[in-house]
Amino acid sequence: MKNVRIWFSKTGAACYISHLDLTRCMSRALRRAGLPVWYTEGFSPRILMGFAVPLSLGFESPRESMDIRLLEEVPAEELLKKLNDALPPDIHAFDVTDPVQSVNNIAFADYRMMFSGMKNPAEILRGLLAQEKIEVMKHSKKGPKPVDIRPFFAKASLEETDAESCELRCVLPAGNNGGINPMLLAEALKNAGYTPRVHVERRALLDANHELFR
Repeated sequence: MKNVRIWFSKTGAACYISHLDLTRCMSRALRRAGLPVWYTEGFSPRILMGFAVPLSLGFESPRESMDIRLLEEVPAEELLKKLNDALPPDIHAFDVTDPVQSVNNIAFADYRMMFSGMKNPAEILRGLLAQEKIEVMKHSKKGPKPVDIRPFFAKASLEETDAESCELRCVLPAGNNGGINPMLLAEALKNAGYTPRVHVERRALLDANHELFR
């Protein structure tokens, strides 16, 4: 048996597929592709699959990963072709590698946020990020609690696209030890009386040294 890590993109309409539905989608695609995948044992066998940090609903990503176990060797090109033939158009597998790091090594995520739907969004965001404190309600399994997100966006870079749109790049905590959802910044804008349109792309997952998760 061999463990492999499949890298794929999730863009376009696929960003509205929840993580649970993504798991089902991948399971069906692997079965349709006829790949020699390993199934768990027991009363209800299922394909053994492992994903990194689940992608939030509505977020796009050019670089997601899925770990599976193969019962026999399959050439990478053959695996990718068979899998892509069985996947929907907006989910595309582009590489197969050995798993180098454990998902427990993930500590950060690199995001790109596009703001539009309001006048001078870059100026508004600069004003918001210049505040000493940006408090919003963060929801968790233990319930909502106030959190100051200002420190997490302290090193964010902002670029004005035009008078009605801008792009913000930020690296935020992510992983099993908890994370910060970039949409908390959009929540802060709403609390300030703005109703922006926000599109989020998770560019990559990073380890504690800010190196690309592999």
